[in-house]
Amino acid sequence: APPSSHTLKECAISFAPDGQSFATGIGNSLQLWSRTATGTWEASDTKEVPGSILALAFSPTGDRLACAGRLDHILLWGVANRRLEGPIRESEGVLGESIRALAFDPDGSLLVSGADDAIATAWRLPGLDKVSQSNVHERRLTALAFGRRAGTALIVSGDAEGQLVLCAKTVDDKQCARLGHLGGQEIRGLATNADFSRLIVADDGLWVWDLRRQTMLDAVDRLRKPDTQDVSATPPD
Repeated sequence: APPSSHTLKECAISFAPDGQSFATGIGNSLQLWSRTATGTWEASDTKEVPGSILALAFSPTGDRLACAGRLDHILLWGVANRRLEGPIRESEGVLGESIRALAFDPDGSLLVSGADDAIATAWRLPGLDKVSQSNVHERRLTALAFGRRAGTALIVSGDAEGQLVLCAKTVDDKQCARLGHLGGQEIRGLATNADFSRLIVADDGLWVWDLRRQTMLDAVDRLRKPDTQDVSATPPD
């Protein structure tokens, strides 16, 4: 059966790491979908939340699901046996802005949120206690992705005007820096691979950044040469 609505312009989706389930948020309806023995998908659990869902994220082990949007709190469920299990945990305080993006760090100890006020916030798990914030973005934050490089957790965030920001270890202005310049297009999605050698950026198109050290050094050398051809149409290295 299809999800409950085809008319809303805003929704959220997240796949579990094992690929055997995913969650959808349409309006205030949160549904967990699971693969059956025949290979089809069925809604195995449904919850109603007090507001529109704009962001979902599974933990790295798939045993927790975070939900946020036009809600007073971030909500966190346990996931087991194709069901969403309580008790539901809520983030501390009342959120003043809608949250557009969520991402767990690779070891599942932090959850990061991105909001309409352009602030990225780190929450310590399992209690969802606020740890730190970053104000590097100047427009609403729309996408987040975590990765790990040389044992260090890295997080990339994107905003409504195409700015990317890279943060090391946690979201803190002292640990964050802008990547490239404003692209002008809203970043709608971000994804990284396991060793953080690739970054996929979705805006009006789909861009793949090669983040391997030697590739980036070669790109710098190429751009320094006076006879370098115009690279204005290519994604930044």
